[in-house]
Amino acid sequence: MSDKKLEYKKKTEANDGINYIKPSLNKTYNGNNQSSTTNKKNGLNYKFIFFIACIVVFISRISSCVDNVIVAKSERDLFAMDTYMKFTVYGTDREKALNEICDRVKELDNKFSIVRNGAIKDLNEKHKISDEEAVNLIKEACNVSKDTNGAFDITVYPLMKEWGFITKEFTVVSDERLNEILANVNYEKIDISDEIKTPSDVEVDLGGIVKGYTGDVIADVLKKYRVKCAIVSLGGNVEIYSKKPDGKPWKVAIENPDKDENPDVKPAAYLEINDARDGKAIVTSGDYERFFKADGVRYHHIIDPKTGKPANNGIRSVTIVSDDGTMADALSTALFVMGKDKATSYWKAHKDEFDFIMIMDDKKVYASEGVKDELSTELEVEFVK
Repeated sequence: MSDKKLEYKKKTEANDGINYIKPSLNKTYNGNNQSSTTNKKNGLNYKFIFFIACIVVFISRISSCVDNVIVAKSERDLFAMDTYMKFTVYGTDREKALNEICDRVKELDNKFSIVRNGAIKDLNEKHKISDEEAVNLIKEACNVSKDTNGAFDITVYPLMKEWGFITKEFTVVSDERLNEILANVNYEKIDISDEIKTPSDVEVDLGGIVKGYTGDVIADVLKKYRVKCAIVSLGGNVEIYSKKPDGKPWKVAIENPDKDENPDVKPAAYLEINDARDGKAIVTSGDYERFFKADGVRYHHIIDPKTGKPANNGIRSVTIVSDDGTMADALSTALFVMGKDKATSYWKAHKDEFDFIMIMDDKKVYASEGVKDELSTELEVEFVK
């Protein structure tokens, strides 16, 4: 895909870091020692130049009124963190921003992968790491775990493996085996200080929080290069930065959980975001992305850390909207595991930090009042206050 594709955009600032294509005037000058015929021609030339200059001024003023200009846009695609990612950036330094974004995403993918050599693989094999970035992210993950009473827990990795969501060798795990594994599933077993230590029988996986953190990292890069705006897709995570180029709201689709049976089904809802300032995350966790069926029963990958089984409480998907992508990613899983009543109670205690949209298996939607003016859907909606 071309990195030099141009699109029309409304200008919002005089010096806003965007490449504009504007009309220009090349002036020519003649000498003074010329015949009267030449001078007459020069007179005509000056009149012509003056006429053109007036047109240019007129066009400039019209442009300032309708505010239509041309702006450069660049796009990149990347496969990382086991998903396809797409980055769309507008602004003069968009290429520099995209280069750094891609480099950082690859770096984070390696560092937090459970299979490639990096901090998390080291932690699961050596049970001790001191990488500052990994330590800080694990601290944040454990803070969310504590705040949600363990509904989010990065030590569920052995359960994910046993069910086959890591190896793709799916199996229904017996209660006896689940009880054995659950003895080692508990975020409180993680020893946190300037470094991270875990017991030899504990393994971690940051898959439920790392894409949200990556969105926050990308937002920092975009801010660093002062790009005008951007939209980033990280699988089930969307990161929006600043205002949309044409001045209209960003429109983000929320997947229909029925896509597991009908891939062509239209989205269940849409969110319109007018201004993401320094970045806004829209993160969805749903039971339709990774699942298998056995004996007519459907098993999905969102595991309840208390039971060791896929959460089964009538929820099909949870979308979190927040300025904090790291928190949003973890909470989309936590609220899914909690169930509707506990999730809405949790939001009421943290309503200044995030909003949510919850789609149930009966197709009813529950959403926080903060998105009432932004959410559009044909499904029945009840807004929580």
